[in-house]
Amino acid sequence: MVLLKSIGTLFTVSTCIALAFTNNIFDFLKYFGVATLIQIILYQIYVRILKAYYDFLSYKKLEQYNQQGVEITCPCYREKKALIPIKLNQVNDYKCLDCNKNVSVNVDVRTFLATEPLDGEATDLALLKALQAIKQFEK
Repeated sequence: MVLLKSIGTLFTVSTCIALAFTNNIFDFLKYFGVATLIQIILYQIYVRILKAYYDFLSYKKLEQYNQQGVEITCPCYREKKALIPIKLNQVNDYKCLDCNKNVSVNVDVRTFLATEPLDGEATDLALLKALQAIKQFEK
């Protein structure tokens, strides 16, 4: 139905433009064809600009989510992944796009001791001394 409406609007505008500039059927057909082509080309340009704008907005949104977001797997049987923003000062809920259920995200903070890398030469020397001590003990 929408397609028929669009085609009807396209032909109506083309007809009005052609009637405004012509008085015989051959000129009418030329102007009608040119007006139709120009409308189609302008519409395609409009769609591409709009798509580029929405892609830009999506990129910006993704960039913001990546700063403070996390990829979550929905606990339903479909296990759909979604990238959602996480804020520590509020409840983190989202609606799964696949199963349409509300999912609550529990943010858990854990602490771990930081480890320091071992000095390779000192470790090798200590192991060599231990190996020599074991050989001495076996004699």
